[in-house]
Amino acid sequence: MGAGIAYNVVFKEKNELLTDVKIKNSFGTVLQAGFDVPLDKDWSVGLDVRKIFLSAKATATAPPAFGSLPVTAKVKLDPLVFFVSVGKRF
Repeated sequence: MGAGIAYNVVFKEKNELLTDVKIKNSFGTVLQAGFDVPLDKDWSVGLDVRKIFLSAKATATAPPAFGSLPVTAKVKLDPLVFFVSVGKRF
């Protein structure tokens, strides 16, 4: 079990309605739990579960039909991520 920090990097912003969409990179927190099970002296399998809490600031411009007004939003992300792994010792 553990806790840590995460850094969210946005590689591509896209929206069908808004223009000039920008989402800032941000830091968040992570809670983690997992285990490894040895199968023999060289091989193991593992399971890891992480709950990530991120928020980011987004800005954009509304379409001309809405006056081309600036738009801002706070975007919250909280994915639950599962990892399954196979390990080999050398």
